[in-house]
Amino acid sequence: MSNNLREASPTPLINGACCNVSAVTKRTAVNTPSPFAIFNACVNDLTGKDKLAKVVQYTIRLLNDIYTVCVDVKREGRLVDVLAYLTKRLALLLQGLNAYRHMLRAGTMPFRLWKLLCHLRYSLRVLLDKSKANSTAMRVEKVVQYWTRREMFSEFINLWYAFSDEILLLFRFKLLLREKEGGWKMSEKLFYWAEDHELYAWMAIILNGLYNDWKKLAILKEKEASIILNQRVRARTVKIVNGLHGKGQVQLPIQVDRGDEVSQLAEVRHEMRTIYINSVRLGCDFLFDGKYVFRWDMYKPLHTSLGFISGILGVVNTWRSQREKLKE
Repeated sequence: MSNNLREASPTPLINGACCNVSAVTKRTAVNTPSPFAIFNACVNDLTGKDKLAKVVQYTIRLLNDIYTVCVDVKREGRLVDVLAYLTKRLALLLQGLNAYRHMLRAGTMPFRLWKLLCHLRYSLRVLLDKSKANSTAMRVEKVVQYWTRREMFSEFINLWYAFSDEILLLFRFKLLLREKEGGWKMSEKLFYWAEDHELYAWMAIILNGLYNDWKKLAILKEKEASIILNQRVRARTVKIVNGLHGKGQVQLPIQVDRGDEVSQLAEVRHEMRTIYINSVRLGCDFLFDGKYVFRWDMYKPLHTSLGFISGILGVVNTWRSQREKLKE
C-alpha cells in the first residue's frame, strides 16, 4: 500500500451512510438545562402554573375519594386516620386551587368578542363591496367559505366555553346570585345553563383537539417517512459509489454532512411524542367529562384518577416544551 495513503479514521454511520464527525459532535454538545431551571420556567409560565395546580388539586381530590371509600366500607386503621387528617387540613387549599385555576382561565371573553366583531366587519365589507370584479353570488360564497373554515369552528367553541365559564366565575365570586342566595329566579336558570354548557363546550374542545392532533400526526408521519427515505437513498448511493472503486483498492468513505437532516428527524419525532402524550391527556379528559355529559356510572376514585393523569401528562408536555426553549 502506498505510504501517501493514510488509514481512514472511523466515521459515524447513520442508517448505513457516513456522517460528518463535526455534525455529530455539534449535536451532542447541546447545553442541557438543569431540572431546577426547567421547573422554574414551568412555574413562571401561565400554562405551567395551571397544570401544576391541577396535579395538586386532583391529588387532594383523590385523597378525599379514597378516604370516603374507606369510611363507606367501615375500614379502620392508621392510614384512615392519616387520610381523615389530610382531608380536613387540605379542604381550604382545595377550594383555593379551584378558584385559582378558574381565575387563570378568566379574562379571555372580551378579546374573543372583539375578534368575532372583526370577523363580522370583514364579512360586511366583502358583502358590501360593489366592485364589478365579484358578483353578489361570489361575494356570498366567499363569506360562507370564510365562516365555515376549521379555524372558525375552533374559535366558536372556545368562545362558547369562555362565555359559560366566565358566567360561572361571576357566580363563584357572588357578583351574580342564585335564587337560594337571594338572587332572581332567572339567575338560577342562567347558572344551570352555564354549568351544563361549560361541560358541552369542554367536550367539543376535547374532540376538536383530538382531531387536530390526528391531522398533525399524519403530517409528521409523512415528513418522517420522507426524511428516512432520503437517508436510505443516500446510504444506498454511498454503497454503490464505494463499490465502483473495485476490489483490491482502498475504499474511502464519502463524507456526507447530514447534521441538519438528523436534527430534523429528531425534531419531528419529538413533536410526534408530544402529540401522543397530548392525545392520551385529551383521552383522559374525554372520559372524565363524559361522566357528566353522558351520565356514565363511574367509580369515584377512578374518575378522579383520570383528572390526575391528565394533569400529570399536561405537566410532562409543559416540561418538555420549556426544556426545548431553554436549549435554544
